[in-house]
Amino acid sequence: MKLSKVLVMGAIFLSSLAMAELSNEELARRINLLNEEIQQLKTQRMGTLPDASQLNYGLARAASKVYSVSKGISIGGYGEITYTNYRGSDESGNSVDQNPETEVLRAIVYVGYKFDDNWIFNSEIEIEHADQIFMEFAYIDRLINDYVNLRAGLILMPIGFLNLYHEPTTFLSVSRPDIEQSIIPSTWRENGLGAYGRFGKLSYQAYVVNGLDGDSFSSSGIRGGRKKGGAGGRTDADTYAVTLRLDYDIAPNTVVGGAFYTGESTSATDRDDIGTTLFELHAQARYKG
Repeated sequence: MKLSKVLVMGAIFLSSLAMAELSNEELARRINLLNEEIQQLKTQRMGTLPDASQLNYGLARAASKVYSVSKGISIGGYGEITYTNYRGSDESGNSVDQNPETEVLRAIVYVGYKFDDNWIFNSEIEIEHADQIFMEFAYIDRLINDYVNLRAGLILMPIGFLNLYHEPTTFLSVSRPDIEQSIIPSTWRENGLGAYGRFGKLSYQAYVVNGLDGDSFSSSGIRGGRKKGGAGGRTDADTYAVTLRLDYDIAPNTVVGGAFYTGESTSATDRDDIGTTLFELHAQARYKG
């Protein structure tokens, strides 16, 4: 028998002995790690977006693309064009004469950069109604472990479904629901910092952020009070708020949770700043898409 065959057989024998000494739990852990590495390599090679199970960063699929690259720049985005054809009569049966409408509602560019396994920059630039440009978010992440990671910059408020996952394919209606435009003023973002992470099936996000502009509240809600990172000259930073979100994965496609926001909103017209509190509960179950 050739020496090379002896060496190969010996290596196989020693490997078998080593595997026999491992517990079933350790074997399962190593197999899972190998499977995750294989899936990550496939994602990088094919350029596909991460699966829903990988979305542990409080973002939708395209927005979280930078987390799945090995290093360097990541570019993504989406577009949204709407066409509206009105009915000939209203709910009371009265005739309505209104022409159809179409609009390039949004064009989004995600630009991210992964410096290494611990530092990530991510941003979203939005062109809305074909002539308005907004910075939707722009932040730096310090990735530490599953339990705690740090985030600072222009942050999406972790309230409701649509404010975080506002890509058109993540909600069922053509237009954004009224509840998550007026009551929860999507898209709602403010300058701040905080932490997020996951403990098994429980995930959390917790931030300290700049307070709202209370003088711009109206009878329709707090939407007008968004400072949006200083857009429109709203750079006041003399008030702050805290926000917390908890989500629990009952099953792979079923989640329940809630979010809480409370703090002071800036007011130049009133003698005191305006206390502002908002909370919501949410649940979602998906079956075969």
